[in-house]
Amino acid sequence: MTKQPCYFPHTKKIFEIPLLGNISSLGILHTPFSQEKVFPLVIVLHGLASSKNGTKRSYFHLANQLVQAGISVLRVDLPGHGDAEGFLHEFSLNDYIQASQRIIEFGLSLPQISSSVALFGSSFGGSLSLLNLPFFPTIQHAAVWAPTIQGSLWLEDAKLSSSLPQGLSPENFSYQGISLGKTFCSQFLELDLLVPLSKISEQVSILYLQGEDDAVISLRHRDLFTKNFAGKLSYRTYPKMTHHLCVHSKAFQDIVNWLTHQLLGTSWSFSL
Repeated sequence: MTKQPCYFPHTKKIFEIPLLGNISSLGILHTPFSQEKVFPLVIVLHGLASSKNGTKRSYFHLANQLVQAGISVLRVDLPGHGDAEGFLHEFSLNDYIQASQRIIEFGLSLPQISSSVALFGSSFGGSLSLLNLPFFPTIQHAAVWAPTIQGSLWLEDAKLSSSLPQGLSPENFSYQGISLGKTFCSQFLELDLLVPLSKISEQVSILYLQGEDDAVISLRHRDLFTKNFAGKLSYRTYPKMTHHLCVHSKAFQDIVNWLTHQLLGTSWSFSL
């Protein structure tokens, strides 16, 4: 029987964060109860058509475990998601890149945060995390779950699997039943993380995880990443796991343990 998580009391503070022009979002900062004045920080970037809560409150569970270890966590909705203003179809990929940069800048500006900061991104949030690493050299760690590495590769896989919704073209597709803007679609298909990957410092540590049965992002993205990333890399695929990151999985616990290891120096190894 799966052990149920226990809530760990800690401080939560809500911020209204400007992201794009007149578009703002709500962010939640989780901070441990402690006499310490500064803490390491994990900034969470959620996936497309998701939110700062994640599926079945997965990012709340992540924050709850990390604050128990002594790490602060910042969760913010991207524009058109969750409690943020706007609708998903109104924003381009470039808008999301800019918004994610504002989120990271906000996290780095918090007075209670130490110099030890890591990113965690799931799916599209993983892509945004990797895109941003060259612009924030003080961030030396990132954990990503099933990111898109190349939009053109995603399209190849989508055509082969017939996963493009009927009646929609590659220039105007939807995700989880939600239509995406035409500009987003065209920019997404041009997405190529190999360029920013080449600009990431070799001192940066990345944890790359994915489910073997992922029908949304194929393992070809993982292979492309591992072949081209020159920094410190740990990666693993998990049998019988799909694109969904379950909080009761070994993958989820590996993310928690790896982030704790990178930010606090605790021992770490992949779960057995």
